[in-house]
Amino acid sequence: MTTAIRSRFRPFREEAEAQGVPADDVERWLATARPCATLTLSDDDTGPLVGRFGGPLLLPSDTPDPGHPFVASVDLAALPADATDLLLPSDGRLLFFAGSELVEIWEDTKDLIAPSAQMQMGGYADEESVEFDPVDVVASLAAQAVDAGHWDGPVSDDVADRVLLADWYAGRDVEKREGATVHWVIQREDLAARRFECVFTTVFWNP
Repeated sequence: MTTAIRSRFRPFREEAEAQGVPADDVERWLATARPCATLTLSDDDTGPLVGRFGGPLLLPSDTPDPGHPFVASVDLAALPADATDLLLPSDGRLLFFAGSELVEIWEDTKDLIAPSAQMQMGGYADEESVEFDPVDVVASLAAQAVDAGHWDGPVSDDVADRVLLADWYAGRDVEKREGATVHWVIQREDLAARRFECVFTTVFWNP
C-alpha cells in the first residue's frame, strides 16, 4: 500500500484508535484494503478522462468480431498508476465485453446509457447478493468450463490465484436487467503476462 493510499485511511485509523481498537487489529484490517478506480460519467468534465462507455468498437482489421456486447474501453495511459493495485500495462486500451446473455437487450438499449453509469477497476467484486464472493464463483465456473471443453486451460480453482479486473453495474444502464452486475476476473499469472484474452466474464442478475 502506497503512502498516498495509507493517508486516505487516516480518518479510519484515528477513529479506531479513539475507540480503543488495538493498533495491530487496525493494521490487519487496513492490510486487506485494495485500491480501485471508479469510472463514472461526468457532467462537469472534472477528473481525468480515462475511457468511455459504448462507442465504436475499434479492433485491428484481422481481429474476429468477439460476438459479445461491447461495454467500455479504458485508456491505460490516462489511468493513474496508483489508482488500483493491478499490474496493468502503462499504455494501450482495455476493451470490455459482457456475457452473451446480454446481447439482445444491449442491442436494444446501448444508445440509452444512463448518466449514472459506473464501472470499477480493481478492488473487491460486488453485487446485490453478498452470499458468495464473485471471484470465488468465477474460480469454480472456470474450472468447470475447462472440464466441459468450453474454455481453454489450464486454470486454477484456487480463488487466491485470481483477481477482479473490473465490475460493471449493468443494472443501472441496461433496461430490464436492473440488479445485474458484470464481473471480469483474471488469473494473476495471466495478468502479469498480459493475456487479457484469458479474462473470464460472469453476469449476476437479481431480477
